[in-house]
Amino acid sequence: MAAMLDTVQAWLSSPQKFARAHGVGVQPEASDTHILLLEGFLLYSYKPLVDLYSRRYFLTVPYEECKCRRSTRNYTVPDPPGLFDGHVWPMYQKYRREMEANGVEVGKPLSVTRPRPVYLDGMKSREELLREVLEDIQNSLLNCSQEELPAPSLAQPARPQGPGRGCGHRMARPAASQPDTV
Repeated sequence: MAAMLDTVQAWLSSPQKFARAHGVGVQPEASDTHILLLEGFLLYSYKPLVDLYSRRYFLTVPYEECKCRRSTRNYTVPDPPGLFDGHVWPMYQKYRREMEANGVEVGKPLSVTRPRPVYLDGMKSREELLREVLEDIQNSLLNCSQEELPAPSLAQPARPQGPGRGCGHRMARPAASQPDTV
C-alpha cells in the first residue's frame, strides 16, 4: 500500500508529468482538470491513501452474485476449490467492516473536504454504474466551478479563493492544476 501511496502522490504532484512518464499522451490544449480513478476495496483500509480521496465509491454485490462472477472468471491459474468461501468473501467482509469502523463513512459527501464513499449497486449494468459515477463526477466539477465564480454583486465581497478553498483540494497542489482522486 505504501507503493500505491507513492504512486498517487507522484500523480498528485504533476498529473501531466506522471502521464508522460507512463506512456500516456497528454494533449497541450487539454483542460487543467485531472481525474485519477483507483480501484480495489483494500484502498479504504490504508488511512494515508483514504485522506487523499476527494470522491469515494464502494461497489456492493450480494454474496451469491459475487461468487457466481468469481467462478466465471478465466485466470491463468484458476482459483483452488473453496478459495472464495474460505478467503475472498471473508476478506471482503472484514475490510468493509474495518472501513466503516475506521470512520470511512458511506453515503454522499458531507462536504467537498469530507467526502463519504457512495455505495453503488453492483447488480446494475456496467453502463449504468459508469453513467452514475460520471454524472456524480461531472456534478462535483460543476459545483467546484460554480464555487469559483466571482460574487454576483459588486456590493458583496468575493469569497476568499486561496489554497485549501473549494473542491476539497489540498494546499500543496498548484492552483492551475488541481487534480481529483476518486
